[in-house]
Amino acid sequence: MRNFVNHQRTVLFDFDGTLSIVSPERDHLIPPPHQQGYERAWRPYNLAAHMDAPHVPTIQLARSLYAGGFNVVVWTSRGDCARLISQDWLRVNNVPYNALLMRAADDDRTPAQYKFDLLRSINPERVLMAVEDDEKVAKHLRRLGVLVVQVDHS
Repeated sequence: MRNFVNHQRTVLFDFDGTLSIVSPERDHLIPPPHQQGYERAWRPYNLAAHMDAPHVPTIQLARSLYAGGFNVVVWTSRGDCARLISQDWLRVNNVPYNALLMRAADDDRTPAQYKFDLLRSINPERVLMAVEDDEKVAKHLRRLGVLVVQVDHS
């Protein structure tokens, strides 16, 4: 299904808060908790992602792994409506990648549930490690045996 995923040669990189430093100007666009399971509620937030700054250490890690022959997969719970903005941000910030995985426009799972299901389709045994900032996602990945490099925002 996912031909870019070779055994133990894939590294997953989260986008918001991991490759990028989320702009405080986007904070007011985060949907309220009762709407966070709806992709359309996240659209304004996702479409404002061009304002984010690069998180240089994780981008350097992605560059090094890519240069070393690893499959760099950017996986994000951003909706596909922000695909062009996301691809442009990755290009402008010189982030190499083999695949960019995003939620479909009609996907109303929570961001964490989307990633849990996506990882099952990839097969955790094929993932060398994940670079992630979300504590809930990181814990789940670890329970599945995936090595996690967790980004700290402090």
